[in-house]
Amino acid sequence: MKLELIASKVLNIKEMINLRLGEIDAGPLGNNPLSDAITEVMLSQMIRESARKIVAHEIRQQLFSIGKEMMLTAMDGLLQGYEDGDDLCPPYFRPKWWHFYGPQPEPWLNERFNEVALNPQPLPPVALFTDFGLYSREIFLAETLRVVASLTTNKYFNEQIKSVGLQLMKSAASEKAYEEFEFKCGSTGPRSPFPKRRVLVEQ
Repeated sequence: MKLELIASKVLNIKEMINLRLGEIDAGPLGNNPLSDAITEVMLSQMIRESARKIVAHEIRQQLFSIGKEMMLTAMDGLLQGYEDGDDLCPPYFRPKWWHFYGPQPEPWLNERFNEVALNPQPLPPVALFTDFGLYSREIFLAETLRVVASLTTNKYFNEQIKSVGLQLMKSAASEKAYEEFEFKCGSTGPRSPFPKRRVLVEQ
């Protein structure tokens, strides 16, 4: 997976989390089925893909292990969510008649979908890093991992991910840049869990 795609997916996950945290009272199901466990699964994949871009074998294996451990923890969370009645399916929408009898693909949606495909969201300037060689790429990965660390609810994983980011930054950046990154990591804690939804029990 290219660095551009990793960055894009991390930003997408961040946006989904912000939307979910922004729900005030969406009822028992809400409009967004995203759970903390599902979020951890997605973040573990971003950690795995980031690890594949790291040249230093020891750091790469360390990050792989963190991602795998996060995935296993998330699996336990998914099982617990299943037992608690979490909504794991995408939001439901009632199909209209034109979904079955209208022209396919729907021409009134083509222009909108094409715009999204061309520019799904603003991307960080990855080219500025990848074009300047290994050290700049390591700096970019370190910052990406810091963002990933801010999206987990688990304090242990938050600290472990930031630790890898600090190792990457220390080996690639100047002392001043490293100190600034270390300060940012110090203020980057785990996020708050999603608020619990009410569960309807059918009689």
